[in-house]
Amino acid sequence: MIQEPGLYLQAMRRRKGVSLQDAAAFAGTTSAQLAGIESGRRYATRQQLLHLAGYFGVDENRLLIAHQYQRMQHAAGALFGHMQQELSEMVNGKLRVKVHRPAPQLDHCVESMVYYDGHNFGHSLEIIQPDGTTQLIFELEGAERHLLLGRDRRVLPKARVMGIQGQAITCDVGMRQRTLIIRFRPGGLYAVTGIPQHLLKDGLLEATHLFGPQVDELREKIMGCTDPRPMFAKAEAFLLLRLQRREMEAAVVRHVSANIFTPFPLLVKQTGYSQKHLIDLFKKHVGASPKFFHRLYRYCAALNDILAIKGKVDWSAIIHGHQYYDQAHFIREFSQFSGHSPTKFLETGSSCPKCIRTSRPISSASCTGSGSSRTA
Repeated sequence: MIQEPGLYLQAMRRRKGVSLQDAAAFAGTTSAQLAGIESGRRYATRQQLLHLAGYFGVDENRLLIAHQYQRMQHAAGALFGHMQQELSEMVNGKLRVKVHRPAPQLDHCVESMVYYDGHNFGHSLEIIQPDGTTQLIFELEGAERHLLLGRDRRVLPKARVMGIQGQAITCDVGMRQRTLIIRFRPGGLYAVTGIPQHLLKDGLLEATHLFGPQVDELREKIMGCTDPRPMFAKAEAFLLLRLQRREMEAAVVRHVSANIFTPFPLLVKQTGYSQKHLIDLFKKHVGASPKFFHRLYRYCAALNDILAIKGKVDWSAIIHGHQYYDQAHFIREFSQFSGHSPTKFLETGSSCPKCIRTSRPISSASCTGSGSSRTA
């Protein structure tokens, strides 16, 4: 069994001759943060672990089990109970995750492909946090799922596209869930469909509306596979056939998204476009304005830092470190994207920044003062 995930990842990185900078870039973090993960000073997020596992070719589930053990050493109350249940599912082989790094021809469009096969115990809802990606999702097995909108229940298509989301969404879950998720980079879905992405913002729609009936045929082929590897291969072949290269525009969009925290007037100057044209171009390719992405990425970075902290959360450091104007600004932004206040989010017992598993919706509550803290 892997005892220390950070040390294990460090050993794998050095064995393969990968620099700290390259590994951090692939995991979607900074060199300093990855160094903290390797040294054990901070936790990795599950998404970072899955990316690094795929990058180094190691078993995702062994790494997730070790990560869960590590976090449980500092957990208590509701958090410990949730994590203990998930750990039991992992150890008993009832939760299986496989991450695939796309072929080089798709790397600029697709961030990753994730296969999930698991039994759900102890929760009936998933509250999915916005993270700035568009996704093509295939439900391969399990009961019909629903999007919960207040008292309304909307059936989710078995093959669906999720556009950029501006706030958390709530779905029900069945006892068994087998899913393939294709996560696109900014502008990636536009490259394979040619459909302006701002039309999909906050949307969840049938994949046939974008890809035609061929996407249902792809789902049928994937369902016939028992091994994730041929699933990934079939999905890649499907996307490569539809890849539409708009390299000049795509390069500009990639530059803006990679430098989203750079002052926007400087980005306008670097690209040579007018401000209005650059905003329209970004919205067409990605689905939202650069300003929205700046706010969303800042929220994601703050959330990752909160969950990575071992010990007490210094709210003042989080607020000022991520350049929020003040406590009220931080609470307002956090609540808008997550659906809960920062302290209420921590009370859910979630150990994953992407998804909260629960049995009932969670109401927002105001955050306590900036000096408040919690034990991780």
